Amino acid sequence: VYVEVENENDNFPLSEQPVYYPSVLEDSPAGTTVLQVRATDRDRDPSQRISYRITSGNPEGFFSIDSNSG
Repeated sequence: VYVEVENENDNFPLSEQPVYYPSVLEDSPAGTTVLQVRATDRDRDPSQRISYRITSGNPEGFFSIDSNSG
């Protein structure tokens, strides 16, 4: 799964690490948290919030991400 973190300002958001390699058991129940991604943004305008989305690697739709909290 590839997750893209973006905002609408001139400074790119930075995640705590560049790549994550989480794992999850195949029989985990729906809704199991696999990973929470966090990022920071050097922009000071609070109206320009960071948003999160899955951009690839999820063709079956098994994974979801909260667009506000990661």
